[in-house]
This record gives sequence, structure tokens and C-alpha cells, in this order.
Amino acid sequence: MLVNRIRTISKRIENAGLFIKLISHMDDAIDAFEDAVFSASLIPQVGISRKILESLETMAGIVLESSRNFLKTIYAYQCSTRICTLNEMQAFFGAAAQVVSLERTCDEAFREANRVIFEESTDFKEAMLARDITGKIEEASNSLMLAAFTIRERAFDVHIWEGY
Repeated sequence: MLVNRIRTISKRIENAGLFIKLISHMDDAIDAFEDAVFSASLIPQVGISRKILESLETMAGIVLESSRNFLKTIYAYQCSTRICTLNEMQAFFGAAAQVVSLERTCDEAFREANRVIFEESTDFKEAMLARDITGKIEEASNSLMLAAFTIRERAFDVHIWEGY
């Protein structure tokens, strides 16, 4: 709903494509993580492999850290509308780079989690549910990375082309 409102409003704003892309990627990240949380709520209280749970917790922790860094990126992006100090620019690009780095870390954790699921799962339902959760967490990580790329691209456009 929010994405549709942004699209409607952005039709009246010149060069609003950045905001549409950014909000869409952010919405995708939130939707994927919401789906992962819902699926996690279906995990039975007993009977699931501790190693599988640990691999899911690892992935969720990576996306949580990525989300924090994305918020830092958004906060630091404020400098793109004015002359920025070197520290502000470093904070912005550092946070955006960390989101990208964490996406790669999540990719590795995703592969490891799938290996653990394959090795540890003794039940088809458990394996399916765990695989769904890992997929949604990975999707959230990818969407955060795309959002970070989008806002970083805008910062390059604003500062490099204006000779900053």
C-alpha cells in the first residue's frame, strides 16, 4: 500500500525514480522478513534440530545487522543534499558497503544452512519449513543490498557529477 502511494505521489515529482526503486526494495525486504517470521512461528516447540535452528538464527542475525547498517546508510544519506564533510561521506559509503558485504555473508550462511538442513532434517515438513525460512531471509538480504546500491548510486550521481 505504501509503495503504491509513493508511486502515485512520485508522478508529480521530477526525478522520482530513485524513490520508487528505493521504497520498492525496502518494501521487498520487509515483506520477505515478515514472511520468514511467519514461517518461523510455525516451527514446533520441540523436535526440530538444534543445528537447524542455529543456522536460521545465524542468518537472521546477519540480516538484522544489515538492517542496522542500512538505517545508518539512510541517516548518512542526508549529507547528499548539501556539502558534506569527509567523515559524513565515509560514514555513508562505509555503511552502504557493509550492507553489501553482509549480503555476501548471508549468501554463505544460506548455503551452510541448506547443507545443515539436508544433513540434519529427519522430517519432510521440518526441511520444507526451514528451507522456506532460509529463502525468505536471503531474499530480505538481497533486497537490502539492492536498496543500498540504489541510494549509493544516487549519492555518486549527486556528488561526482557536480564535482564534489
